[in-house]
Amino acid sequence: MRIPKAFAEEASLEDESVVDLKVVNGKLVVASVVEPEVTLDQLLADVKERNLHGEVTTGVPIPARMKVSGAVLSDQVKSMDWRALDATLICRLPEATVSEVLRKAATLLSK
Repeated sequence: MRIPKAFAEEASLEDESVVDLKVVNGKLVVASVVEPEVTLDQLLADVKERNLHGEVTTGVPIPARMKVSGAVLSDQVKSMDWRALDATLICRLPEATVSEVLRKAATLLSK
């Protein structure tokens, strides 16, 4: 629903705000829906032994013989325009390393 910006500001509404629509005495009434804040304790109350999982490693170490060092963090995928950044290729990672990164990223992105 589109409303004038001044009305939205006065009602503290932003893009994608959840609202309740009602017709009262033949008039359309739009009311902001305040979603309840959830505390950490409330979230943790749903954690049970049956749904608890172990630690998940998302980093893939870069082999020691490479010109760069560190790890590829498969949980921090970013899209970049290499040409706009004027980037230079330093080295290519072994296929096994790339495959492991892609496997871990696919696991994180599935469902």
